[in-house]
Amino acid sequence: MAMALEQSYVSAIELGTKGPPSPAVVDRLAACLRLSDDEHSSLHEALLLSQRHFTIPHTASADVYRLCSELWHDLDRLTDAQVRVIRDVIAMRQGIGQDVERPIVGRVIRRGKGGVEM
Repeated sequence: MAMALEQSYVSAIELGTKGPPSPAVVDRLAACLRLSDDEHSSLHEALLLSQRHFTIPHTASADVYRLCSELWHDLDRLTDAQVRVIRDVIAMRQGIGQDVERPIVGRVIRRGKGGVEM
């Protein structure tokens, strides 16, 4: 079964010189390689984990923006131990209530004219 992909493109993906492929390309690769459902799912999980660009939600707090900025500037200098600690802290969110109100940054919520006194 032909993949209809350039050999140079597949090679660039393997070497990491090309960004992650689209989910459709992953599906074609899985079909051509006759991967099992588990292998196909693992390939899609690897695709999600290999994103190069992330968008911070517009509802994120200023602290989240600061954290993302600090991480971005230090990513290539983090040790394996530091990465494990950060991942452990993120995993702790399961035991902490997620209903904490935080101020919304980047979005203005306008009130109707009827309820405002001047």
